[in-house]
Amino acid sequence: MIFSKPKDELLENYGIVKCGAAQFDALDQQDVIAYRKQDYEWQVLVSDRQRAEKKYPKAVVIPATIDEIMLLYVKGEVI
Repeated sequence: MIFSKPKDELLENYGIVKCGAAQFDALDQQDVIAYRKQDYEWQVLVSDRQRAEKKYPKAVVIPATIDEIMLLYVKGEVI
């Protein structure tokens, strides 16, 4: 898989929103790059972690690692 952004930019900006079903349904689809349903939560890859933290204060937003970005791109669903 080839990314068009430098690795440092991916690590600095990308994030994972961890939320429940109700919060997932309320997410703006334009913010979502890929998502994956786990047993008890949704993991949603976003390209702007800081904006997601402000826009979705009730959701947990964590920095994404390269492995997590790749996993969500490969095994996740894309909107």
